[in-house]
Amino acid sequence: MNVLTPTSGFVSEGIQRGTFVALTAIEKLYAQIQEHLQYRNTVSALSALDDRELSDIGLVRSDITRVALSVKS
Repeated sequence: MNVLTPTSGFVSEGIQRGTFVALTAIEKLYAQIQEHLQYRNTVSALSALDDRELSDIGLVRSDITRVALSVKS
């Protein structure tokens, strides 16, 4: 009969896997927060421009969200 018996190595591997999954989730969350902050900063900067300044760079006010979403660091 084949029965898996938890050993110290078995437990250690589980802890390592759990730690890896948790750290990966934290890294992903951090990246998402950074992207959102970059989006907010871009929207804020572009929104501060008047219509003439936006026109000078080839944008209209309704382009701000699209442009901010497309900006990648």
